[in-house]
Amino acid sequence: MTPWSFTCCWRVTDQVDPEPRQPPQSLRPWYYQAWFLYPSFLFWPLWSVLTIRSPWRSSFFLGSLAWAVLIVGIVLGAVRLAKGGTIAYSTVALAAPGLLLTAITQLHWQGYRRVLLQEREAPTDGQSGAPKPAEGAAVRQRRAASRRARRRRR
Repeated sequence: MTPWSFTCCWRVTDQVDPEPRQPPQSLRPWYYQAWFLYPSFLFWPLWSVLTIRSPWRSSFFLGSLAWAVLIVGIVLGAVRLAKGGTIAYSTVALAAPGLLLTAITQLHWQGYRRVLLQEREAPTDGQSGAPKPAEGAAVRQRRAASRRARRRRR
């Protein structure tokens, strides 16, 4: 048996979760809907950052393309800024709207992600859809620790 046998690869692929956990489409915020994502390709870093951070986009091709667009944009921007003069000003003028929209959408995403995680982690019982009561001492300890941490931050 060779070290690169089928069984070796089978064990590796057997451990991978066959179905990635994605939030339901109904929970998509406005900046992750198709009507916003398609035109956002025009604003340089926006589409790349949204695609990389999206829980709804799990395609290897789109992720690779997003990283490529981001890296090439950074390199080309640095080269154009190094030339100085009007080329540098035009580079800043072209990148500014995308950078601003990226900052806005990421601030929104930070707030919405907490809500999304709470909805995904909230267990429901099968019949009524009502939240189940939390069970176990570990859950109570975790909640108490998070409450203490929040009080310390205030």
